[in-house]
Amino acid sequence: MNNPLLCAEKRKAALRKIPEQVILSEVRRMVEEMQNLNKKLEETEAAIEDYFKPIDKEAEIMMDMQLKGEEKKMKEMVKVMQEQALLEKAEQEQMTPASGEEANLHNKDKASNS
Repeated sequence: MNNPLLCAEKRKAALRKIPEQVILSEVRRMVEEMQNLNKKLEETEAAIEDYFKPIDKEAEIMMDMQLKGEEKKMKEMVKVMQEQALLEKAEQEQMTPASGEEANLHNKDKASNS
């Protein structure tokens, strides 16, 4: 009598564990699926990065060329502006003494006429 009762209780306990086992196996399957998806995602990201590396390199080269061109233009503009400033300064210096000499001559003419 004891033996059939023990067997029945074991079956009962086993039946109670079945839903837990099903849930655990489902969770394990889902975790595996998520791990596989993460692995595929990482592989895809790596493939995308590899694909765009040459394009990024070309873009970097083009940007460097553009920056060098702009830098060259700026240096040329500064040089032209400096030259222009020197020319204006030289013209101003030529005009100033000439104005002073003219005033002196004008004053001398007045003094001699008087």
